[in-house]
Amino acid sequence: MSGPVTNVAPPAAATSLERTGPSLPKLAITPFCGYLCRWNEFWELFDQMINKNSGLSVCEKFHYLRLFLKGDAASAIGRLPTTEACYQDSLAMLKKRFGDCTRLEQEYFARLRMINPVRSSRDTSGLRKLSDQVSATNRGLETLGVKRSSFSSMLSDIL
Repeated sequence: MSGPVTNVAPPAAATSLERTGPSLPKLAITPFCGYLCRWNEFWELFDQMINKNSGLSVCEKFHYLRLFLKGDAASAIGRLPTTEACYQDSLAMLKKRFGDCTRLEQEYFARLRMINPVRSSRDTSGLRKLSDQVSATNRGLETLGVKRSSFSSMLSDIL
């Protein structure tokens, strides 16, 4: 699911601010491999660190985009030339393929249906894992604007 993590210098605006307190480590963008449930996480970081970075040319942004895409995600734009004219097209293609809210909802619902129920209340490790999986999936659905009431009946089968 996740590949090597690549460090990226923060945008120029972020480095010009005077900071007090402890020195924070540089943020890293984990390459996106095409796993739908990781798209928003990837896009938000890439958008803030690269796409909105006015210190980078469009061609540099495109090269960074290619650097952070692997597998199906890289294949989605693989045949486009790495030119300024194709950068926005590549973003539109990726957003359409991986950022479609309906597809993301379906993926999260599929994850809920695939969660294995815990058979014993004494299985604390299994209960913890179940709780973590359900919480993460619920949170993913809520970030898409899906109301908990629309999928709570599905949870009764699992729990």
